[in-house]
Amino acid sequence: MQTLWAVGIGPGGAEFLTGQAREALDRAEVLCGYTVYVELVAPLFPGKETYTTPMRQELERCRWALEKAQSGKEVAFLCSGDAGVYGMAGLLLQLAPQYPGVEVQVVPGVTAALSGGAVLGAPLGHDFCVVSLSDLLTPWEAIEKRLRCAAVGDFCLCLYNPSSRKRADYLKRACDILLEAGKSVILFEKQDIAGGSMPMTYSGVAAAESQLQTNYALGRADENPMYKKELMLGVMQKYLVAENDRFDGAMPYQTAMYSNSGQLVDWMHDMGIGFYSLGVNKAYGVTPYLAPGCYMGGCGYAKDFLVDRVGALGGQIVYATKVTELVQDADGRVTGLKAEGRDGSTWTVTAKAVCLTSGGFAANEEMLKEHYPDYAEFKFNCAPGSTGDGIELGMQAGGAIECMGRELGAFLSTTNQAGSNFEIAFLYQTTPGILVNASGKQFGNIMSDNHGVLGRALLDEANGGAFYYITDEAGRITTNKNELYAMDTYKCLEHRGDMVHYDSVEAAAEELGLPELAATLETHNAHALAGEEDEFGRSKLPYLDTHDGIWVVSCIPTFYLTTGGLVIDTAGHVQNDAGEAIPGLYAAGDVCGSIEEKDGRPYAMGFDAALNYGYLMAETVKTEI
Repeated sequence: MQTLWAVGIGPGGAEFLTGQAREALDRAEVLCGYTVYVELVAPLFPGKETYTTPMRQELERCRWALEKAQSGKEVAFLCSGDAGVYGMAGLLLQLAPQYPGVEVQVVPGVTAALSGGAVLGAPLGHDFCVVSLSDLLTPWEAIEKRLRCAAVGDFCLCLYNPSSRKRADYLKRACDILLEAGKSVILFEKQDIAGGSMPMTYSGVAAAESQLQTNYALGRADENPMYKKELMLGVMQKYLVAENDRFDGAMPYQTAMYSNSGQLVDWMHDMGIGFYSLGVNKAYGVTPYLAPGCYMGGCGYAKDFLVDRVGALGGQIVYATKVTELVQDADGRVTGLKAEGRDGSTWTVTAKAVCLTSGGFAANEEMLKEHYPDYAEFKFNCAPGSTGDGIELGMQAGGAIECMGRELGAFLSTTNQAGSNFEIAFLYQTTPGILVNASGKQFGNIMSDNHGVLGRALLDEANGGAFYYITDEAGRITTNKNELYAMDTYKCLEHRGDMVHYDSVEAAAEELGLPELAATLETHNAHALAGEEDEFGRSKLPYLDTHDGIWVVSCIPTFYLTTGGLVIDTAGHVQNDAGEAIPGLYAAGDVCGSIEEKDGRPYAMGFDAALNYGYLMAETVKTEI
C-alpha cells in the first residue's frame, strides 16, 4: 500500500510546519502542489522530485499525485494552511477509490484563521466560523446567506479567499452584508406613512458616473455635465453667492454628494428599485429617473420598496410615534432616545447611533416666525410632518444650526379657482408663454432662475400678489399633449377650469384687471420676432399668436420648504458651534437644511441631497458602530 500525504504546510514559513508535516515531507519522494506552495517548501527538502500546476487545475493535480503514488512513489500533496480547510484533502479522498493500492493520509496544518488571529493578537477563544468568498464552486447567493446567518449568530467570522482580480469587490460586499445584518434597526415615523416629502418629489436623481449611466452612455456623455462629476461641479460653482461661500469655491458638501451619487444609484438599481429606461425620453438625458418617470409617483414606489426591505432585513418601523427626547451620557454622547405614540405608548431605546431624518420646519409657524420672519405669513405646500422637531432635538443635544433666514424659492401652483390648488412647477417648460403680475407686466426671467424669481416676486408687493400664466391656442394644445418628461399631467388644467380662454387680449385684461397686458404681449412678441433677448435676459422667446384670443392660468408662487437646519459635516455627523461632532448623533435630509446653501449657493435639489446624504450617513454609521 503506497501512501499519499495531504500535507497542510501552514502560512508558509518553515517555523509553521508541524512535526507530523516535517516527517511526511522527509519521507516523501515527490512533492506535488500549486506552484507557489511547492516553491515555499522545496528548498527545505532538497533533492525531491516536484510537480506543480497553476490555479484552477486542482483536479489534474490530484489525479497526477494519485497516479504517481499508484506507480510506487510516496507523494506529499502540499496545501496551504490546513489540508482540509478549503484544501485538497477532501478531493483526494473522493478520488482515492479509483486508485487501488493508494492510501490517503491527511496531515493537519495551521490554518489562516488561527495564525491570523495570533498575529492580530485576537486569538479565537470562543465560537467562530469560517466562510470562503470564492464563488468558483459555491454560488454567491449561498455565500451571502451564510454571511447573514453568521452575523445573526454573532460569531467571530474568518473570511477566506476574500478577493481576486475577477472578484475585486467581494470583500466589500461581504463587509456591507455583515454590517447590515449585524445591527438592529428601529425607525420612529411620526406620520402614519413613511417617507415624509419623498413621495411628493419629481423622482429625478442627479448622479455622476454611475454604472447605470455608463452602460447607457457608452462614451457619449463624457462632455455632459449631467454625467461627468467635474463638469457638474463646474456648473454648480457658477451659482455660488460670494457672501455665503465659506470655502473659497471648494464646495465640499456638493463634492461629497456627487462623488457618492453614482454609487447611490447603482446601489438602488442593484437591489431592485426601478428606473425609467435611459434613452427613451430625450428630456431626461443621462439623468436617472425613478420609474415610471418624472412626477409619476416613482419616489413613492421607491419608498414602498425601501419600507418593505427594512422589514425583510429584520428592521422595525413604529408609525405615528414622535421622538420627544435624545438621551445623552455624562460625556455628551447620544446613547438613545425616548418617544411617544399617538396611541399613548411610550418608548425608551438605547442605541449606538441615533439618526435624525425628520425633515424641515415649513409646517411650524413659530419656527418660521423665528427663523424666516419675512415668510411667516405665507402658506407652505409641504408635508405635514415638516414640524422641525428633529432640529429642536439636535439643538437640545448641543447641535448648531446654520443657513437660517436666507432667500427661499417657490414653485408655481394654480389658484383654487377650480376648487383646489394644483402644482404646475414645470408649466414654464411644457407650455410656451409668459408670466405676468397683477398689472399684467412681466417681472423676471422664469427660465434661468425659476424658483428664485418666483419667490422674490411673491415677496415684492409691487407685483400685487396675483399672477397669471399667458399662452395661446398652440400653447393650449401643447399643454394637453405634452409629454416632455413622460408625463401628461397638465392636460387636466383645461378640464379642471384652471386654464381659461378669452376671446381677445383686451377681454382678458378687462375681466382680470390687467391694464399692462396688451403692451406686455406686444413687447414680448417684438423681441420674439427679432430673435433677441427680452429685458430680463430670456432668450429663444416663443411668439404668442393672439388672433384666436389667449388662454390664462391664474396662479400663485408657492413656498414649500425651509433651507436652514442642523450643522453636519460631509459624513453626516451633527456638529456643535465649535465644529465638533456630537458622538452618536447623525443627520441627513431637510433636518440639515440645504446642502447647496452650506456651500454658498442657493437651494437646488433637496430630494437628491437627502438621498445622497442619507446614504453617506448610513455608511458612516456602519463604519463607526
